[in-house]
Amino acid sequence: MKTMSRAVLLAATVFVASGSTEVDLCNSPPESCLNCTAASTPFPSIPCCPIEPNVRWIHTNEDCSLRGVTQDTWKDPQCWYPNPPSKGSFVEFYTNATSITINLSSLNITEGGPADFTVRGIVVRPTVSLTVLGVVQVTEAFIVEERASVRMIPTKWNPYISPIEYLDDPKQTSLGLRSCKDLPVGFYSRICGPGTLNVAGTLSTGTDYYKSSVFAPMIVTDGGWVENVGFLWGRTTVLPGGKLSMSDAYLHASVMVFRHASVQIIGGWFDGWSLDIGEKPEHILSRAITNCGNVVLRDTFETYYIYANYAGTYNASVFNYEGGTCTVSGVNGWQVIGGTVTTIANQDGEGENAVLANYRENKHVLEINHSTDITNGFVNYGKLIIKKPLTITKGDLVNYGEIIVDGKLSIKGSLINKESGSVIDNGKIGTINNQIVNHGKMILKSGKPTNGIVNTRILSIEFKANLINNENGKLKVLEGASITHLVSRGKEAVTTVSGTTLFVNTYHCVDCTTKLINNGTFYVIPGSPAPNGILKSMNDIDRVSKGSPEVCVSNGEHKVCGGCSYPVSFDHGSCTTKEGGFGTFSYPDDTFCYPCDMAAVDGVTSEVLKKIIKSSHEVTQTKVVSPPRETVALSVEDDEDLRDIEIRSLHLRNARIVSPDASGRFIATTTTHIEGKVSAIGSKLYLVNEHNSPAILGGGDLEITKQSLISISIESYVSGGGHLIITEGSALDISSHSTIAVHNHSLTVTKTGSLHVNGKLHFHEAANVNFCGVTKGFGKMNLNPTSRYGDECF
Repeated sequence: MKTMSRAVLLAATVFVASGSTEVDLCNSPPESCLNCTAASTPFPSIPCCPIEPNVRWIHTNEDCSLRGVTQDTWKDPQCWYPNPPSKGSFVEFYTNATSITINLSSLNITEGGPADFTVRGIVVRPTVSLTVLGVVQVTEAFIVEERASVRMIPTKWNPYISPIEYLDDPKQTSLGLRSCKDLPVGFYSRICGPGTLNVAGTLSTGTDYYKSSVFAPMIVTDGGWVENVGFLWGRTTVLPGGKLSMSDAYLHASVMVFRHASVQIIGGWFDGWSLDIGEKPEHILSRAITNCGNVVLRDTFETYYIYANYAGTYNASVFNYEGGTCTVSGVNGWQVIGGTVTTIANQDGEGENAVLANYRENKHVLEINHSTDITNGFVNYGKLIIKKPLTITKGDLVNYGEIIVDGKLSIKGSLINKESGSVIDNGKIGTINNQIVNHGKMILKSGKPTNGIVNTRILSIEFKANLINNENGKLKVLEGASITHLVSRGKEAVTTVSGTTLFVNTYHCVDCTTKLINNGTFYVIPGSPAPNGILKSMNDIDRVSKGSPEVCVSNGEHKVCGGCSYPVSFDHGSCTTKEGGFGTFSYPDDTFCYPCDMAAVDGVTSEVLKKIIKSSHEVTQTKVVSPPRETVALSVEDDEDLRDIEIRSLHLRNARIVSPDASGRFIATTTTHIEGKVSAIGSKLYLVNEHNSPAILGGGDLEITKQSLISISIESYVSGGGHLIITEGSALDISSHSTIAVHNHSLTVTKTGSLHVNGKLHFHEAANVNFCGVTKGFGKMNLNPTSRYGDECF
């Protein structure tokens, strides 16, 4: 914690790029070290311009070499050629041997302050190792050539006033950065500007508790490596092939990383203590690193500050440009914006999660390659690739870009996929505490096949949250999935099940489309297990219905029946009885023609149905057709089952269930609530209910068209004042072992539709019936004489 008497601001925002500058940033040459023009070379080597040192350390003098470069030998003419250094000197450390170590130090740094080694420049030649204890201040350049090394010895903070006359550094100041003059004591050893530190060899600053400081602007060139910097105050440029690494260190400045260069910060803080330009916000986010190369962040922290009048935190940012990659783990208070981001294990080992605290957005590529926690809500604008478990421990995950889920995804809030967003889930989305809201495109894949309804408890994809597929949303299920609550709404909202099975507990489809292709199957099953007869009933439905059901009209004590319900096991089993009526041979070698009571063996036509009804009225001396009795469509207020839409397991309003290849199946073991106009096009609908519960409720129209099939099976009824229409090559099937009743509802079977009755079908007095097609099967159909039987065939 630091206490300061005046307000100061970080503003370490060098290389701020906008417009066309941003596009060329990664290929722009850095500022040269010795006022070279940009045309000299795009990436200057070391030295960047021809340098002629005018002072050389005489390493062959044994006495000088033994003592090293101290305040005494700095002035000793025996140790220098041609003369001892002055402030205008360019000093060369050179060897004609294989290697040499030179100590540049102060004898009394902890008592009297550091020595004053101020020169125009220093160049350290190959195979020379220079050790620095104290302060080196250059006005133009400090050059570490290839195969040369400089090691800075850190010392503890001391209270003595430095005897050094620190120079102004206008370049640092203009960028809002600190120079040596701003901090007269402490942070030793130091390399100070206003000159530039150029590293083509190695520069290290120690690894113990005390840290050395680099205040000078620094350029790290190809082959250069700067490691263990404790305090980095100057603007730093890492050129292609250069490397910068910091451990348990403070970054006070800004770093520019060019292509094929790398920066690694392990255990670090960003401290933007800088110029005083006014009030500070509570949280400050500064561009610390501009990256076109490769950056690794591990276990970084936000920095808490306290000054005289305010307190808050510094949060650093890494701006990734195209081609820039950032690998992160345990990042707290640092933002990575743009580029490719990859998560890795913490420094503590594989067992630790990579915690990204306050990591709020991704604008390019973020790869989760290790178990990762993001501690706040997160917004994805780019590409989020989840290969290992990712947990959003607080808030929502909002997606405008692309998310690929190969590792487990858990969210304490909601997953919100916006209109431009795409989510591909390979069976790994886990716990979503609130709901999933899809406005864009969502594809669900499990990677494992399902074996039918019995696997609902062990599916690879299981959503226990609501999944809301909103306007323009495209939800596509490619492999087995289970969703607790699925809501799809909007004319452009589409839920597609392709080549697999989707299980939901509740489904609300409002103005939406459900698309079933490649034998895709959609189950709506509120609980487990499903009704006992579902699989048996479906097997009955899938076979082709034959024969003519028994049709009866009862009126009190009288009952008139017709039809031809004898089993026919071969084609062309129809015949004519001796009396000239319809009949059938039950077996291929039969010679006896069984009478069929007015109906042909291949189905009860609308004309035959009229004859049966007429005969019943003649027997009972009533009218042929009862007075019109309109069905009454129930409203939400009229029917307790319709009052609360939210508790309905299956609610369809102005919905479409389509199967372009006629292979899809929609199976519901709960009441289907119909509002508006609902169409089944080319698909098979199986409505399976038990215990005399309603199969269809509501006052809307359900139209079964385009070679579709609707089956109502086991024990249930249809009511609510709506209209069920069978047309265009489609069929209504009442499966065997089923008893179905039609109450306050209308049923129309057009000339192009058909009715298959293999179980029992009862029409109650409030039913409206239009039979224009053919009725087939071996079951029984009971008509009520007071129902309305129209002949509005079309």
